[in-house]
Amino acid sequence: MNNQEFNEVFKLLLTAYPNTKDKESVATIYFLTIANELTKKEFAEAVVKILKTRKSGFIPQPAEILEVAKKTADIEHQVILAKKMLIEGVRKVGSSGMVAFEDKGLHAVIDFLGWRRICTMDKVEFDNFLNFQFDGIYKDFLENPYETKNYYSGTYKIIGQAKLKLITYASVGIKNTKNLNFIKLEYKPQNEVRAVDFSELREKMLIGG
Repeated sequence: MNNQEFNEVFKLLLTAYPNTKDKESVATIYFLTIANELTKKEFAEAVVKILKTRKSGFIPQPAEILEVAKKTADIEHQVILAKKMLIEGVRKVGSSGMVAFEDKGLHAVIDFLGWRRICTMDKVEFDNFLNFQFDGIYKDFLENPYETKNYYSGTYKIIGQAKLKLITYASVGIKNTKNLNFIKLEYKPQNEVRAVDFSELREKMLIGG
C-alpha cells in the first residue's frame, strides 16, 4: 500500500477520532506499521469494521487494525472455500440421494432456500445467489451459530444408499483444515437411512410374504 492509498483510508480514522493529537507523527507511525502488511482494501475493511463495533473514544492502535484485518481476510478466504464446497456438492450429488457438508455454515446457507431449490437453480440464478446472498448468511452464522438441519435429501432416494454423501474440504482439494475458520458438522448417524436388505426381500418374494 503506497502513501496515497494509506492517507485516503487514514483520513477516515482521523474523521472518526478528531481529538487525535500530533496527527502527522501518528500518521507516520501507522504508515510504517501497516503499509507493508495490508492492501488498501484490507486496511479500509478493517477500519470500517472497527468503526462499526468499537466504542472506545481513542484511535485504535496499529496492532488492533492488523488483527481485525487478518481476521476479516481469513473469513473472506473461508467464504470462497465454502462456496467451492457447495458447488462441488451440487455437481456431485445434486437432487439425488442424501448429502451433508463438513462445514455447518453451508447448512445454514442451504436452510435459507432449501437443498432442492438450490439444485434446481439455473446458472444465472445460482451465480446471483453466490454473489449476493451467500456471504451474508454464512458470515452471520459464523458470528452467531445456531442449529441447522443435519443432512439433506434430494427429490428422490438412491436405492440401497446406506450412508449419505459427506462433502468435505478434502474432497475439494483442501488437505489441511486446521487453520480454516469454520464450524464442523457433528453428524448424527441415526439420521442415515437403513440399507435395503435384498436377501430378506428375495426370501419374502419366494414364500409369498
